[in-house]
Amino acid sequence: MANGVMGIFGVWIRPSGDRPYVVFWNDLGDRASRFLDNLKSPVESRDTIPRTLTSADATTDLLGEITDALPDELILILGRDELSRLTVMPTGVLWGIPWAALPIGSEPLIRRTILRIAPLTAAIDQKQKGEPSRSKLRVTAMIDDELLDIGDDERDELNSMIDDRRTLEGLKEVDHGDISLIISHGTPIAGLAQHVGLGDEIYSAADIVTGPAIGQVVIFLACWSTACRYGRAVEPIAFPTAALVRGARAVIGPEWALPTNSIGRLAIDLLRHPLIYVDAPAALRDVQLAALDRDPDPSTWATLACFG
Repeated sequence: MANGVMGIFGVWIRPSGDRPYVVFWNDLGDRASRFLDNLKSPVESRDTIPRTLTSADATTDLLGEITDALPDELILILGRDELSRLTVMPTGVLWGIPWAALPIGSEPLIRRTILRIAPLTAAIDQKQKGEPSRSKLRVTAMIDDELLDIGDDERDELNSMIDDRRTLEGLKEVDHGDISLIISHGTPIAGLAQHVGLGDEIYSAADIVTGPAIGQVVIFLACWSTACRYGRAVEPIAFPTAALVRGARAVIGPEWALPTNSIGRLAIDLLRHPLIYVDAPAALRDVQLAALDRDPDPSTWATLACFG
């Protein structure tokens, strides 16, 4: 408790039945607080973009600092053999930890567990739904083709999985069906003003809150589209929380910049995964592991997280 406000994050481990492991913000110490504040500082210009997952050397240093800042007891928990599923409920800047890439022993955490981020809004009227009654999921998409660094055959495969392709303005006019896919340019802006854009068109968190029904699973492949840069003890408002409030069961997207050469492959792998609708965290993990095997550089896969 600091200044009358509590900032915590919990870690749930299943199916071991352990109680949640809870860390108070103050438990992280001054060094961790300063580091995480720097990691999630607001972006005002290109010169002040927060640290991100870029080159292999820079990423190694970044992940090492984060791991050193976390309590030893938490690191021991993350290293357990029975860590089959992990749920993290963060507050404020603690959203910014790249959990999937955290080095636990000799391997990144994503090799050990199925991971999901659970903001408080995930608990609001979230009714678990089974598989859709129809044989094929309905996918509504907005795609900036210039961001697809893939061949013609892969483009055809991606297009074959989309039922309704729209502009950003068009996303505001129709119910999205089972899955929403958005491939566009993102902006590191927090709050309801967070948006993706193409030309003069934008699609914002406010549009999700006020517009037609969003997909049950929402996939943002746009830089910073799930970044939430707010204060320590605030439930951030941004794309993930806006979609969850509107009834989405899961939101997948990057908290940092996403390399263009990985976007097309990630979109195809996510859409064709058999669990994308019923277990999005497990689907994302499989896709991330495949990307990790293709390229160990975390910038190509570790920026993605699953919220919900």
